[in-house]
Amino acid sequence: MKSSLEVYLLTHGDALEADKLTENDWQQLKEVVVALEPFWLVSMRLQGQGNAGSHGVIWEALPALDFLMEYCETKKNELAVNNPLQLAYQNAWEKLCKYNDLTDEAHEIYAAAALLNPCLRKRYFIDRWTDDAAAFITPMIAKNKSIWEKNYRQIQPDEPSQEFRSLFDAFIAGVQHHSAVTDEDEFDKYIEAPQKKAVKWKDENLFQWWMDYPCPSLRQWAFDTLSIPAMSTEIERVFASSKRTITADRNSLSNESFEAIQCMKHWLDNKLVE
Repeated sequence: MKSSLEVYLLTHGDALEADKLTENDWQQLKEVVVALEPFWLVSMRLQGQGNAGSHGVIWEALPALDFLMEYCETKKNELAVNNPLQLAYQNAWEKLCKYNDLTDEAHEIYAAAALLNPCLRKRYFIDRWTDDAAAFITPMIAKNKSIWEKNYRQIQPDEPSQEFRSLFDAFIAGVQHHSAVTDEDEFDKYIEAPQKKAVKWKDENLFQWWMDYPCPSLRQWAFDTLSIPAMSTEIERVFASSKRTITADRNSLSNESFEAIQCMKHWLDNKLVE
């Protein structure tokens, strides 16, 4: 807006003499824009709807924090001690560290989401969690493996009740039980595999990748985790939509009917149904 403001000041400059921006002011504003741009880019990316497994999916949370922390650390060290932006970068870095520390108690969500992105896997943490942070890798992997073993590894098909189960049904159920666990752990096999080469995310569909993955139990864990939004933006959109749905003439909708309406709306918006 510099050019437009300077043109305006040509005719109104006398009345605004005390509020004119000097060249030094414009340079400071330019530095502020540069400082804020990465935060704007990350905010815009993470508030998306994550339809294809990016731009709003929870696996992006930890990489976003790592990206911004590294950015602030680099910029802070580049500036002179008396530059006001250095303090701003330091404050931002400390705030990001606080949020990053909060994820340490939620490895089953944030770290698991990053692990379950085939472009990241365990290698991401080895590369990024260095020095003192490297000590957190082993317990993080162990915690997520315990969740895998407790909630997903033993997933089995539903069985008929004992009352109606025939001898043949019992035989089939027994075969399924014995084949559900293999000697090679699928979790270890997956996280130790090489990272998938990342392409442009607009051309990538993370959910489709998992649809084709041959291990159903690991696939289910990925779907359960990666369907979580990175931010509350999408939830806020649902609230806004709710206000338009429940009008004065439709205030007797049951919870079930309203839930069905919102669910169908999302299916239609995302072209899951016609």
